Amino acid sequence: MANINATWDTLAGLPGGIEDYENCFCDAVEIFKGALVITSATGYMTHGANTVARYFLGINMEYFDNSGGAAGDMAKPRLRNGKHLFKMAGATQADICEEVYIGADEDTVTLTAGNGLKCGKITDVCSDTKGTKATSGGYVYIDITGYC
Repeated sequence: MANINATWDTLAGLPGGIEDYENCFCDAVEIFKGALVITSATGYMTHGANTVARYFLGINMEYFDNSGGAAGDMAKPRLRNGKHLFKMAGATQADICEEVYIGADEDTVTLTAGNGLKCGKITDVCSDTKGTKATSGGYVYIDITGYC
């Protein structure tokens, strides 16, 4: 799946804390609101991907564009924990309560461990981006509390 190319709202309406971080995004990175956020190899924040030796930090709450800057040029991103809606191909009701990992990009989760970057637990399966509950579909609500 392709990376997020526009802001989208992943919030499910459940309470979730907001964290303001002092460290900054790495250079040449544009991060949309609603993206899964991890640390880069150099320790800066970047959009999520299933990569080795990274840490999951939360869901980005604001659009940032540091694609023309250097590491550290943009500071104080706001990240949120709680319950959020993400893409997951082939999700079924049997997946509820399963732990998920960051998928190939910042708006996808998967049951496959890959590099082992856990990001939450499935709470509901949905058929669309509006969060319509279903027994199977391409979207899941995940609770990321305690994973970031």
